Amino acid sequence: MATYLAGVQAGEPLCIRAHGNDEEIGDAEAGAKDWGWTYKKLARMLATHLTATPSVVLIRSCAEEVTNFPTQMAVRLEANWPGANHLDGVVIYGYNTSVKVSTPVPSPQQLTKNVQIQPVIVSL
Repeated sequence: MATYLAGVQAGEPLCIRAHGNDEEIGDAEAGAKDWGWTYKKLARMLATHLTATPSVVLIRSCAEEVTNFPTQMAVRLEANWPGANHLDGVVIYGYNTSVKVSTPVPSPQQLTKNVQIQPVIVSL
């Protein structure tokens, strides 16, 4: 993930698509090669490994309840990484309902038109 984030260019949209529950997002399996991130870990990775300002961020994951994963990430960023200026004003979108893994990822231009997606603006 660190390598992927470091490769994001300024103005590009960033989509992180993973399985999820109310605690973390990651792969569907548990085991030796399991991977996953809580909103705290993902916020830290965005602050430290993402060096360019993306046009938007979409967190596309499942959840058991409406957990406002992107909002928790934004609050964590604002409280712990005030120097992550590349994220100031960036909109992080996330689903406010459970969606199937097979649901297509919307284009960046369609994010504001999808009622299942809610935005939060990072304010540093």
